[in-house]
Amino acid sequence: MKRRIVVVGMLAAILGLMSGTASAKQEPVGGCPNSYKLVSLKGPKDPKAIADLNGDGWVCTTPIPAYPPGSFNTIDNNSPL
Repeated sequence: MKRRIVVVGMLAAILGLMSGTASAKQEPVGGCPNSYKLVSLKGPKDPKAIADLNGDGWVCTTPIPAYPPGSFNTIDNNSPL
């Protein structure tokens, strides 16, 4: 009976660890101001990564309607959700 309890406990611990690592996708720490859009970085070499001060892999961007076309203002997502 004691072995069965130990085996069941070990299986439960292993399954708990497996489910914890399966959901390892990082969620954003904060939100964005109204005119900005929350975007995920494509990796550490993404040019927007310099704005990711809290290191969560998410930043806020908004287009700049000025020269050059396709310009964006990027800030860290540190606004409360």
